[in-house]
Amino acid sequence: MGALVRSTVSKRCLAALACGLVGVAGALMLRSRLVASRAQRAASLERFHEVHGDADLAAEVLSLLPKERVFACAVGRVTPEATRLASIGVPLGATFEIGSIGKGVTGLLYQQALDRGEVSAQSRLGDYCDLGDAPTARVLLSDLAQHRSGLPAHPDDVLTVARTVLRVIRGENPSKGEGVADVLTFARKVRLQRRRVGSSEFSYSNYGYALLGHALATAAGLGYADLVAQRVSAHLDRGVFYVPAMDDPRALDAQAVQGYSSNGHPVKPWMDLAYAPAGGIRADIGAMTAFAQRLCEGTMPGAKALEPTFTLPPLSSDAHAPSAAQASVSPDQMGWAWLTSEIEGHAIVWHNGATGGFTSWIGCDRERGSAVVVLAATNEPVDEAGEHLLLHHG
Repeated sequence: MGALVRSTVSKRCLAALACGLVGVAGALMLRSRLVASRAQRAASLERFHEVHGDADLAAEVLSLLPKERVFACAVGRVTPEATRLASIGVPLGATFEIGSIGKGVTGLLYQQALDRGEVSAQSRLGDYCDLGDAPTARVLLSDLAQHRSGLPAHPDDVLTVARTVLRVIRGENPSKGEGVADVLTFARKVRLQRRRVGSSEFSYSNYGYALLGHALATAAGLGYADLVAQRVSAHLDRGVFYVPAMDDPRALDAQAVQGYSSNGHPVKPWMDLAYAPAGGIRADIGAMTAFAQRLCEGTMPGAKALEPTFTLPPLSSDAHAPSAAQASVSPDQMGWAWLTSEIEGHAIVWHNGATGGFTSWIGCDRERGSAVVVLAATNEPVDEAGEHLLLHHG
């Protein structure tokens, strides 16, 4: 019993430390934003003199973004009449981290696996991952695909939380050095957090999507990076769309954009295979616009993933949509990762993304045959800009 008491006390102390670090991180980030230098803002504004592609589209997106806190951006718009691309501050071929839009990619891969018979509606995580008799082994892949597995958003043991916070403070990848084996190790000991039943069981989980992607890769006999290359990138007729193969800057393409916080601090790339299925893809605006167009047309393999199959409960602090605080509306329904919201009388299918130095948004109005993608080197949200560009065009 003595060992158990010491363990409990240690965990409480570590939890207090982690909470303290979270508070320090928040204070530091707030102070950093308040004292952002004029030089940093001037550098941001100077970049916006460099425009490539459609100048009118560039001017339109610039009117919607806080230019002094965005250090590069790219935008693509698809309509039945034309496809238009623009980049500001970087070439059109420059690649951005697309963040949690990558969950939408994993959702497509899940639908493809269903279509190919590699998995079924009854498939469980333990069928593809070595989890022994852990409770996570019994989790359905379909529940992972709709954030209903009961898994936490991230590994939540206190040491991992403290390490993650310190990395964020230093502008590093929060899962630096972690691999697929680390993701599985936590899965063997984590407790499922099913607080509700039925349709109100939703709780957004980056960790759950990491597990889903690796399970799908195992089912296909491939690594996740190769799965994306063969089943998504290969169907795009232009641009660059890939998963960096390792946590090493040398794995990035030659036109990889530097990520920045909104106050101008450079942020190291978020690149590792552990969480790649939840948000580790890089792409340029050409590839992302081709991707959006195929989604809108329904010609991307696995596009059935966009179709709503689950009505979301009212949002709360522990059951939330991706970056819900950033979005201008709450999602109403969900497919495999993809959200559907009624916005100004239109059913919009969308997802957003955020990493340490980037934010992104993709949306499709399938009835009107329109789509928009916004990619930005900043941690300022771009959701509202994307919605405006999608809903208000010629």
